Amino acid sequence: MEEAGKISILLVSFLIVLAIVVGNILTIIAVLRKPKMGTVSNQFVLGLAIADLLVAFALPYNLIVIFFVSPKMKFTYPEFVGSCVAPLMPLIVSSIASNLNLLLIGMDRLYAVSNPLSHRAFMSRRKARLAVCCSFLIATFMSSLLFILNDWKEDEESPCIKTNMSFVYYSCVLLPTFVMTIILLFIAYGKILHVAATVSTNAKKSLKMVSLIISCYCICWLPFMIRLFIEQYDKDNHNFQSNTALYYAQIGTFLLMCSNSFMNPIIYTMKSGDFRKAYREIILCKKEVVAQDGSKQATSNDA
Repeated sequence: MEEAGKISILLVSFLIVLAIVVGNILTIIAVLRKPKMGTVSNQFVLGLAIADLLVAFALPYNLIVIFFVSPKMKFTYPEFVGSCVAPLMPLIVSSIASNLNLLLIGMDRLYAVSNPLSHRAFMSRRKARLAVCCSFLIATFMSSLLFILNDWKEDEESPCIKTNMSFVYYSCVLLPTFVMTIILLFIAYGKILHVAATVSTNAKKSLKMVSLIISCYCICWLPFMIRLFIEQYDKDNHNFQSNTALYYAQIGTFLLMCSNSFMNPIIYTMKSGDFRKAYREIILCKKEVVAQDGSKQATSNDA
């Protein structure tokens, strides 16, 4: 790859990482520090933000591997784990945790819309956070299977892209997780649409916001999953390291997938007045105080 191409990719990657860090840290602070934002539903948004934040730490490491690890290196197993498996694991954790938290958001919205009284009585922030923690434990366990389900072979020269994930792992873990998430989300929101006409305007706005989050997720992740599909099912005939067009396709789908991690805070800003207000107060270093009449006012820390 030409130096100009590498510099352009590194610049785009830097902007993506910056947007991911700023947007998701704002979301995490808003949910944890703003009382009005600490709703049950927003605990799942918090889980999604943490999953997205993982991508910001994984992206630079993966680019180092793509640009600087030779496709013809012969790895010992510890070197293979450090150079090929470790960069991929945070992305897999983020992917599976995002899938599970999107499902939790969808199930929570379906429960809240179809049976609001029962939802308020049963669901709590503690239960929601427990569900989020379980999603990350499951994601971590499933990603750790990469230590076993990979194609590393001793005394064989092969690029990371052909060895860090086995056909079995992709076919039995990653692909089913992605496909089942999309199917279950469509089923959940199909049911939600049947009762949407009877819910309040605020609830409808919330449903639109979540639908936009899911749509962006599908658009950003689908090309990446298709690329993985091609790599796994036709590894011998698709040399991404030597074919310039395929090499750019590899990096392009990878960056598109990563860019999904900064889109959610933008969607919150566009579609949620509460998030928009919370972001503004955090950026301007304002905090809510309760006046004597019980009303809430935003005040600056400089006052």
